This record gives sequence, C-alpha cells and structure tokens, in this order.
Amino acid sequence: MATATASPSTDLPPADVIRRHVKRSLPVVLLDDELLEIARDAAKKRRMLRQLEADLDAEKKKRNQQIAELQREIDTHDRELDTGEQERVVLCDEIFRAGTVYVRRSDTGEEFEPRPATAQEAQRYLPAVESTLHTLPSDRGTPPIEQTAAAPSPEPGEIHVELDEDDGPEDDGLTELTPAQIAVKEAAAARKARRKAGASGRTKS
Repeated sequence: MATATASPSTDLPPADVIRRHVKRSLPVVLLDDELLEIARDAAKKRRMLRQLEADLDAEKKKRNQQIAELQREIDTHDRELDTGEQERVVLCDEIFRAGTVYVRRSDTGEEFEPRPATAQEAQRYLPAVESTLHTLPSDRGTPPIEQTAAAPSPEPGEIHVELDEDDGPEDDGLTELTPAQIAVKEAAAARKARRKAGASGRTKS
C-alpha cells in the first residue's frame, strides 16, 4: 500500500523568489526503526542518570561528614577558649581511705570522684596492704589496685599486719589509722617498753 504524500497546493500564486534549503525544526512522523533506537538511547541515559544521582548522594554524604567533623573541632576549640581548659589524658591513682575510693591526679594531687568501696575492694585494702596505696605506678610499674590484688587474703576474723615490731604501724600522716591498726600500734609500743624495762633491769643487776 502506497503512502500518500503531500503535494504543493496549486492554488497559491507563483513565488517571485525561492530561497532553498532553509533549516527549520518541524515535527516529522517517526519510523519503527527510529522509535526503537530512541527507546534504546533513552534506557541508556536513564541508567546514566541513576548512576550520577548515586554518585551525587555519595559525594554529598562524604562532604556532610567532613563538614560535621570540622564543626565538632570548631565547637571544641570554642569551648576551650571559653573555659581556658583542654581535655587531656592524665595519669591518676586510686586511693582507698576509710571505706571510700578516690581518684587522685598525678599532676596536681587533686582528688575527685569519691565512691564507696566495693566489698571486693574492702577485702583487698586491709591494714596489711594499705601502705601500698601510696606507691605511685611509676615506682613499681603497676597501679596500687593491682598490687593489692596480689596480696593474700587473711582468714576470717584475723587481721594480718606486716610491720616492724619495734615501730608499730607506719603513720605517714596521710592515712587515717583504723581501730585495729591503733590497737596493734599500742601493743607494739607496750612490748617495746617492756623490753626496754627488762634490758634496764638486767644492766643494773
């Protein structure tokens, strides 16, 4: 079946001048092959569009993370400028005193964060090992709480005190003596006085 083609109208008057091959954008009926080619090209471009959108999302996420990180650093600097302080790692000691555990800064000696000692800590920090609490980690290489953990636990009802019999419990002026320590110290002083008295009597005789 032949396709009908449009023919110039013969009712128009003849032209005085004809300028040929003038390019204009006008609608043209597409053939099936052309429609198929356009469909393939459109599918290809849709894939490219989705890839570009995914790349854009990934780039936006990356940039947003960088912006957030930079903002956190700026906020930190603003806080440091406002308070005149900066968060740093400081070596500390755990101090046991009268049933309470304190954290002591090694740079300023300030004590903070007091809390009641646990039952396990109270078992460790007995008079026998209390003198180790004031040993800094740099002196023996291990924190005081680890040193005291290695000390043997006394039997129930027994208080094991390691001290010089002549001197009694060491009082460094920093640790409050417990009643048990005071009793042991007084007993040691009494024994020392008796030995001195006995020695004096033997000398006179």
